Amino acid sequence: KVEVYNGGNMIYAFTQTGGIWSSSTGSAYHFVDINERMTNIAVIVTPIYDVVADDEILFQVGSSYNMYNDIMVKSMPRFVASMLILVISISLIVYYHFMKKKLEIGEELIYLGYFSLFIGLWTFMETDVITLIFKNKIVEVVVPYLCLMFVIPPFVLFFHCYLKFKNEWIKNIIITMSSLELIVLSFLHFTKIAEYRETLPYVHLMIFIATIYVVVGVVIKMINKNYTRRVEVCVVGLTLFAFGVIFDIVSYYKRIGDSDQLGRYLFLVFLVLLAWDLLKGTYEFIEKGRRAK
Repeated sequence: KVEVYNGGNMIYAFTQTGGIWSSSTGSAYHFVDINERMTNIAVIVTPIYDVVADDEILFQVGSSYNMYNDIMVKSMPRFVASMLILVISISLIVYYHFMKKKLEIGEELIYLGYFSLFIGLWTFMETDVITLIFKNKIVEVVVPYLCLMFVIPPFVLFFHCYLKFKNEWIKNIIITMSSLELIVLSFLHFTKIAEYRETLPYVHLMIFIATIYVVVGVVIKMINKNYTRRVEVCVVGLTLFAFGVIFDIVSYYKRIGDSDQLGRYLFLVFLVLLAWDLLKGTYEFIEKGRRAK
């Protein structure tokens, strides 16, 4: 919560929480109008969650228009990258539903569509552009965390189908754990016992477990010298994506604001590689059918 006083008189307040949805006030930039006659400005910041009590707070002084414009301009490339991820993911989902019977498309395409959709929504909601434009507490403090939890099942299912992993029981365990995590953390959040922001490390852990499952599967494929085109695509894409994730997680725990500096760009490259490979495979299947006919 933020309260600003001048000489004992309140000139700005931002204290409204998300009500039943969250105890948080959400993410926001606070623009407080001051002038040369205000000689004693006091800013009182009260953290909602203990886990953010030691976070750095950035203060800027200047023209509100210039500051607003500067934030928007710096965030725009990340905003556009997130938009592209959303457009590609929605296109894949629509393409699958319209063409699955006609072309006998495998389920990995729809899993990729939903996997990238949740990643795209999460990165989209985390941009400074959205922080400046939206003041909806549900959007700010609920949707991004749900996206991070929803992304795990289609992520695991996609790579399981795409790379034809054999370990059904490991896949089922991870998906079950992810589903239970969603139920338990949602219960804790809406009962206000421990909200999504406070249980985020458990979500990070679940994502880490799912990623290890995929990476180990790819490594086993390479050890067995099963060098298919799909394995090669995953080696290149996962290497880029893993680098971006590590960089951004370190940034998340060290800085304020939009910490997703690199991951969305590398994921966009990875998504294009995967979509291109799947659609190329579909085209080759059609071409074989045409030749056979």
